[in-house]
Amino acid sequence: MNENLPGGLSDEQLLIAYSSRVVLTDREKSIVERLLRQDLDWDEVLTLSRRHLVTPLMYNALSASSLLEYVPQGIREKMHRNTTGNLARNMQKRAELLRVLSALEDKGVKTVVLKGNALVHTIYGDESLRVFGDIDLLVPRGRLEAAKTVMAEMGYSTIAGVYPVPDDQNEELGCEWTYVGPAGIIVEIHWDLLDRKSSFAIAPQELIDRSEAFDLDGREAYSLSTEDLLIHLCIHQFKHHWEQLRDLCDVNEIIRQGEVDWDVLLSRSALTGADRCVYYTLRLAGEFLETPVPDNVFRTFESRVRPGVVSRSVFDLVKRSVLAHEAPHGFWPVILVEGSGKKLSVIYETLLLQSRSAAAPEAGESGPPQRRSPMKVITESVRSVVGYRHLVYQLVSSLLRNLASSRNKRT
Repeated sequence: MNENLPGGLSDEQLLIAYSSRVVLTDREKSIVERLLRQDLDWDEVLTLSRRHLVTPLMYNALSASSLLEYVPQGIREKMHRNTTGNLARNMQKRAELLRVLSALEDKGVKTVVLKGNALVHTIYGDESLRVFGDIDLLVPRGRLEAAKTVMAEMGYSTIAGVYPVPDDQNEELGCEWTYVGPAGIIVEIHWDLLDRKSSFAIAPQELIDRSEAFDLDGREAYSLSTEDLLIHLCIHQFKHHWEQLRDLCDVNEIIRQGEVDWDVLLSRSALTGADRCVYYTLRLAGEFLETPVPDNVFRTFESRVRPGVVSRSVFDLVKRSVLAHEAPHGFWPVILVEGSGKKLSVIYETLLLQSRSAAAPEAGESGPPQRRSPMKVITESVRSVVGYRHLVYQLVSSLLRNLASSRNKRT
């Protein structure tokens, strides 16, 4: 269908990739229409779109392009319910966000709205389109106590025992307090974007100082500047191993709006130590969503990152997991990082993520989450690697192909 997209994608995956947009271009609409005329497995389309949190985005794009008639009625109704349900949840979170921002403002705490809560208003412009869970806020470190007081006065309580960092060391080693409110909405108060063991040089106060105002129901709120937002999203996706297409869609929509200052992005990426995160995320967005990144930007990143045979091989493996049913195995992206120190840091962050995930209660469970020891996490991770022998085979095969390609280029 399109030689620019990675090979091996099914028609169902191609449909999701091409229709996960706020607005389809004429060319994209033509491609989507041709795909819709194929004999598609619609249960697969619905399952994958839900897995990657893009069902509302797809439904809106198909509706706006008058293409819903090609979707079977039963699937169309499920997509509609998914979209309206997401809208209702986001409206509830917006009302709570306004309440929290107002209370923080009364205490003189400048607050920056992060991730989905900001993106749905600044980038998507429609509360039904972007799926997100928690409310994430960034406050100045010096105003953290005031923010904690506000949350307590509003009836919020901290979620204890979820993170491997002890509560009494959280403000020294961690980056956020997690609260749950009377209505069950979770709010994360960040004083940094990453914990202290992270290898990235993020200056949270500078992010706050550079934040940009946006309108939120008639009141002024703040989000990260465009370039800071892109870098933050790329680091976040790198940490989570690009497990959901929704996050690449965020990058795609930001860039398609045409407001990125690429010189500023390149400069801040280098200062943050995020070149690899940004480079590989932009590569994935370009390959799966045709995100329009200027060639000179890629050339600059490549001159800094200098991806070798191993990195190229692992990247090929990562691409196989995009638009799949399961997330990529956590430790493969470690090889994309240069230097032993950063490799160890990403391993730590991966273990931290797995510990948090394992500590969280399953749906329907009650009681405090159980935290696994770091040694148990490591043991289970090693067992998982052994269990994924087919990935080792794929990695070796990819290495051999890239080595052969490199030799051919030299000759």
